[in-house]
Amino acid sequence: MQHKANLACVIALATIGSSFAQTNTATEPALLPPVTVIGERPALHQPATIAAGVVAGDMFERGGHDNTRALTAIAPNTSLFDGNNQRTPRFSLRGFRENNFLIGEPTVALYVDDMPFVDVASRGLPLYDVEQAEFYRGPQGTLFGANGIGGVMNIRTVQPGNVWHGHATAGYGSYDEQSYQVGISGPVAKDKLALGLSGLFSSQDGFVRNLTTGTRADDRETLSGRATLSWTPTDRWDISLTLAGERYRDGFIPTYYKTAFFPPGTSDESMFRVNRNIDGYNDTDAFSQAIRVGYDAENFKVISVTTHRNWEQDLLQDFDFTGLELRNGFSRPEVETWSQEIRIQSPDTGEKVKWLGGIFFADTRINSDSGSDEFTPIELFPGFVSGPPTTFRTLATSEGQTYAGFGQATWSVTEKLDLVGGLRLNHDVRAINRSKSVSSPTSTFGPFTNTFGVYDTDKDFTHLTPKLGAAWHFNKDVLGYISFSGGYQSGGFNSATDDPVQSKFDPARSWNYEAGLKSDWADHCFSANLAFFYTDTQDYQVYRLNGADPTQAYLQNAECATTYGAELEFSARPAAGWEFTGGIGYTHAEYDRYFDPINGANLNGKTISFVPEFTGNIAGQYRFPFGLYARVEVQALGDYFLTEDNTAKQSALGLLNARIGYDAKHWGIYIFGRNMLDKEYAANALDLRYALQPDQIVLQPGNPATFGVAITARF
Repeated sequence: MQHKANLACVIALATIGSSFAQTNTATEPALLPPVTVIGERPALHQPATIAAGVVAGDMFERGGHDNTRALTAIAPNTSLFDGNNQRTPRFSLRGFRENNFLIGEPTVALYVDDMPFVDVASRGLPLYDVEQAEFYRGPQGTLFGANGIGGVMNIRTVQPGNVWHGHATAGYGSYDEQSYQVGISGPVAKDKLALGLSGLFSSQDGFVRNLTTGTRADDRETLSGRATLSWTPTDRWDISLTLAGERYRDGFIPTYYKTAFFPPGTSDESMFRVNRNIDGYNDTDAFSQAIRVGYDAENFKVISVTTHRNWEQDLLQDFDFTGLELRNGFSRPEVETWSQEIRIQSPDTGEKVKWLGGIFFADTRINSDSGSDEFTPIELFPGFVSGPPTTFRTLATSEGQTYAGFGQATWSVTEKLDLVGGLRLNHDVRAINRSKSVSSPTSTFGPFTNTFGVYDTDKDFTHLTPKLGAAWHFNKDVLGYISFSGGYQSGGFNSATDDPVQSKFDPARSWNYEAGLKSDWADHCFSANLAFFYTDTQDYQVYRLNGADPTQAYLQNAECATTYGAELEFSARPAAGWEFTGGIGYTHAEYDRYFDPINGANLNGKTISFVPEFTGNIAGQYRFPFGLYARVEVQALGDYFLTEDNTAKQSALGLLNARIGYDAKHWGIYIFGRNMLDKEYAANALDLRYALQPDQIVLQPGNPATFGVAITARF
């Protein structure tokens, strides 16, 4: 038991990739510093000049952080908000955040078992059979093929090995939630071939009462599966094939529109008591395939990862956000991505210079079919009335290719001093083919269709980003570092405007300065990491609606934005059975110079929306010697603005979570609660204000209090 406790608080101090099995993480080849570990399992080694944290796999069990949407505040200055629906979460990290409408490039690069997710749509994943998740804050383009201007999230699932083991979990909770999870893995041919299978099914009734239809509107259903075949033909080769799929069937997307423009009985009463003339639906399907080939030579290691992914969604919702039949909206995006990443790195030896290099290619095609059906007559121009109904539809095909070369090296000048340098060259090709139409079976002159806003254009972007850093080992327990790096977020095209000139947006480029301390003492049972950062960004990307014409929207570039802040992470095991972990972050992010020419708005000095002033995650756990355990966790977010003009704000909030359980060798049982104090808050907001509805800020609520119980069997 004590040995297990020691492992649980290990803070890694070894060199990169202590075994070839660990090389699926693109880590910096350097003497590695302490890292905060949340949970009960040891972390992989982490790089010296990067603020990084690790969350162990037990934190992703049911009642914990069981999907990417639930990872808010799990690391300092890391938040996730709903996109235009709960299956498309959007990241906010160190002042960089993504928009609601699936336009543009990710600010955070997501990897799952070395498979990159290079679009902003398809990252709403259930998390199960997770070994650990790693959070790298700040741009990491010299270490990873997929680039994020804010950072990288690297998730690793449990891989099959030489011992057969399995588990099955069944759970029941609030709102008739049912969850079933199974997994089995082991050798097909010992030391040569291993197979792993896992799957998840869950369903839950809605949190929201639709007063117009009398239904619990936002029911949801998840079906997910994963299969991994691992082949080791020799000691030097490691080859694996992974297949994964997700199927979501959801109803109403929770939204709340507080308005005085519509009469009582047709507008919403509260976040969870709304009026809509239809419940709507949101169906999502995804299928992924990946082949990973690793070779461990005497003087180098090489990894090749080839991936293919399909993702599609079919969404229909009430877009007037009332109980009246005025407007329904639809969206049917389809995403297909191919990617290839090859990394080569120095072996695990005591050489003074360690290095890593790679090339990356991604090809993404996004087909979108979106628009609205209007159920009132519309005078399109004098003397010509359309509908009802009238359908506005935008068809677009966006294509993007990314070519990148990257590398980084660390020179251990002395036992005390490490110097780090790296470069990344990005070449991006972006293209769009787009058209818009308005049609109706009835009008002044009968059925009609008119097509307009047609354009077909493309653009190339090329950028070189550097990385420089230094680490000083004060002693075996304390390390200090400074770093300077460039960040990059590609430009592209936005299909939501009829003007091809206004469709284009430029790349965002950042200069990032960071300094920090990392410490680890008392035989690895105490650690504390501190980081300070300052970021200057040119052409920060912002999504804006046209206030005079709500059918037009733009992804604009703010001329200059500044972000600065601090982060503290800690872990402690002061005595047998006790564990305390935490991460606290502060961020100030504002537009220095930003004039919105479409709306004539001067936003200089405004705080960037959806960047919480602070984040916090504090947890304590005690495990009794006979298997009983209890854990309490608080997730906290500071104030964050819901609009770019800072007229709507979500006040600071804290979410209380807890779990009490019992673990035996072959079974376990636990009860859990999330958001136990039933805090109401906005997990997102859609700023849809325009001249005729100047109050149309639509909130998307976070989940209310939920409680449940689960039982697990394992062998």
